[in-house]
Amino acid sequence: MTDPVAILVVEDDVPTRTFLADNLTADGYALLTAGSVRDAVRALEYHRVDLAIVDVGLPDDSGLELLRRIREAGGGEHMTVSSRNRSAKSAIQAAPRTPRGRLRAS
Repeated sequence: MTDPVAILVVEDDVPTRTFLADNLTADGYALLTAGSVRDAVRALEYHRVDLAIVDVGLPDDSGLELLRRIREAGGGEHMTVSSRNRSAKSAIQAAPRTPRGRLRAS
C-alpha cells in the first residue's frame, strides 16, 4: 500500500481553507493546512509535501516567497498559486520559481 499524496494548503481565508481541506481529505489525500507563511514553514519542518496550494496574498509574507522556501527544501514537486485578490501579474511571477515551470493560477 502506498502512502497518500501529501498536500499543503496555505490560505488565510478560513472558509476557503476549510472547503479545500474537507474536500481533499474526503478524496483521500494527506493534508496539512496553514493560514500564514510562518505556520506553513513550521509545518514543513516536520513534514514533506508532494503538492502545495498557496495563496499569493498571505498576511505575514508573500506566498511566492513560501514557494521558494518549499522548493529549496526539496518539496513541492507540484505547486498551485491562488491569487483571488491580487493581480494576475503576481501569479505569473511565480512561474519561474516552480519546478519545471509548472504553474496553475486560480
